[in-house]
Amino acid sequence: MSVLLHSGEIWAVVKQHISPLAVFQINCLRRICGISLRDHVPNVVILNRCNTLSVESQLEGKRLRWLGHVSRMPNDRLPKKLLFGEVKGLRPPGRPRSSFNDVALRDCQHCRISRPYRDVRHVRSLLARSFSVVLLLAAHGA
Repeated sequence: MSVLLHSGEIWAVVKQHISPLAVFQINCLRRICGISLRDHVPNVVILNRCNTLSVESQLEGKRLRWLGHVSRMPNDRLPKKLLFGEVKGLRPPGRPRSSFNDVALRDCQHCRISRPYRDVRHVRSLLARSFSVVLLLAAHGA
């Protein structure tokens, strides 16, 4: 899984991207555990039996960890400028694509981080709490 999710902390993923990755992960875990589709074992049970998180939870944790790393950088560093900067100009018509900031805000809301992620004063404690929430939600199949 580490090769499959390499550099996943900077992906702006949507459900269409996660679904094939999750299918691949579950198929690999089924083969490793020797569980057939005919056994009708739910995916949550397979993840618990293998003591691993879902692809979505792993990517969420990677994004939050990277976000905390960039948030603690000095303001003059290029990664921080690029992450918190905004592009000026006209956008093409239609629904805008999801940006990394959109996905990161969704992750923060999912982990019940009430402060916006741009507030860097309490990033370490928020990220530590969010990882425990991610593990808890993954254990309950949310």
